Amino acid sequence: MLMNLINISLGVIFIENLLFAKFWGICPFLRASGKFKTTLKLGACTAYVMTLVSALMWPVWTYILVPTGFTYFRTPALIIIMLAVIQLSELGLRRYLPTVHTSFGIHLPSLTVSCAVMGMAMLSMVYEYSFVEAITYGFMAAVGLTLAAVLFAGIRERLEFIKCPKCMEGLPITMVSAGFIALAFMGFAGMTL
Repeated sequence: MLMNLINISLGVIFIENLLFAKFWGICPFLRASGKFKTTLKLGACTAYVMTLVSALMWPVWTYILVPTGFTYFRTPALIIIMLAVIQLSELGLRRYLPTVHTSFGIHLPSLTVSCAVMGMAMLSMVYEYSFVEAITYGFMAAVGLTLAAVLFAGIRERLEFIKCPKCMEGLPITMVSAGFIALAFMGFAGMTL
């Protein structure tokens, strides 16, 4: 069991990184990866949401949708769970931890429409993970996204201090840099654990 969890973890962080192997979650990634601190906040929010969505979606899928034959309701069920997790979390943070709520800013609500969260939960169902495996997959998928975003944030902070051709300033050099990091992650593609 432990070896299986390690394989899932390493696989989703490096081999099947949701950002660079599947290209999910690019919008929040590009928006938040300008600064290192912002990237870490987005990573914390993503880890929280993905882990909780995995923990809540697994019993709904396993004990309600599959036994009743309503597997085609997985997308609406997942959307409802995602919205509930994010809205209730935001309300709880605003009420009980207002400083944490203001420090997260727009990052928690922006995960409502993140295809990375939805894709991760769908893959967890497709792979037919157990409860512990699904939670591990959700958390480690967020760790993989955070790792990729932190690497990219470091590069973007460095790009502010270099002189590049006028035609490459801004978005072009950002996209080229993201491509290079994606190539580095593609070096893990095809590996089996």
